[in-house]
Amino acid sequence: ASGGCLACHDPHSSRFRYLLAAEPTTFCVRCHDAAAVAASPAHGGDPGDCTACHDAHMSDQKYLLK
Repeated sequence: ASGGCLACHDPHSSRFRYLLAAEPTTFCVRCHDAAAVAASPAHGGDPGDCTACHDAHMSDQKYLLK
C-alpha cells in the first residue's frame, strides 16, 4: 500500500524469512488493526497466517486475495 519495499522488507539486517522487517506471525498487524482483522467474519476470529489467503505483493482480487 505504501508503494515502497522498505515498508515491509529490511534487505540489510532482517533475521526473518523473505527479509521481512518483523516477525512473520505478527507482521501484518504492524499496520493492520489486529482486533479489526479478527472481527472480520472471513477470519473466523483468528487472523492466522495472512499470506495463506492474501498476496501482499499484488492481486486482481479485493483485499489482495489470492
